[in-house]
Amino acid sequence: MRGCFADVVRFLLYRPMGDHSLETKVPPENRKVFPVVAQDGIETTSYLFHEEGEYKSKDVLVFMHGVSDTTEMRRRDAGDIRERTGKNVYVVGYRGFCRNSREWPSMRRLVLDGTASVSALKEEVKGDAIFYGQSIGAGVAIQVAKIHRPKKLILEAPVVSMESVLRNVLGVWEGLYTVSWKAIGKTAFLSKKTSPVLKTLLFWFLWPKTTN
Repeated sequence: MRGCFADVVRFLLYRPMGDHSLETKVPPENRKVFPVVAQDGIETTSYLFHEEGEYKSKDVLVFMHGVSDTTEMRRRDAGDIRERTGKNVYVVGYRGFCRNSREWPSMRRLVLDGTASVSALKEEVKGDAIFYGQSIGAGVAIQVAKIHRPKKLILEAPVVSMESVLRNVLGVWEGLYTVSWKAIGKTAFLSKKTSPVLKTLLFWFLWPKTTN
């Protein structure tokens, strides 16, 4: 019964973010959309911003965003990084964010998406990959790096304690939950002991909200 109630709350509250695409200075001919299908059949979209001319042999910065971001929101940043570094920039899309599937995300599922996205990229670009993971994307980058060995791995503000995130979000209500963050080598987002309702509330507070 509790699981059924949580599913109802999840359906009412959880919505992927609307299309808040930020304009980019990268011309259309230097952008490429990658439709990606993960191992479990879920479809996502990733974006490549590449240099002029022969770009397929150049290095590529593979960006894996955090929990309050989307690939579409990072389009402008990707264009700026491309201009400054002269490298290709690839923004990995996850299920449950913006234009992607409504499938409920978990660390295991995000890793499936990241792995499939990098596989699709490698069919197009043969240069070395540099993984850049931000926030929860750092955890995704670490897991994907076990399969697709990058030249370098950059981690920005990696999430290593979901309990601390919950404390910041819930404040005085922190006594109502039971949660543990499994070792970063595990593909788990929240402990099985965590109430499904509290999981829903967590995602509601942290996920980008629909405003259109």
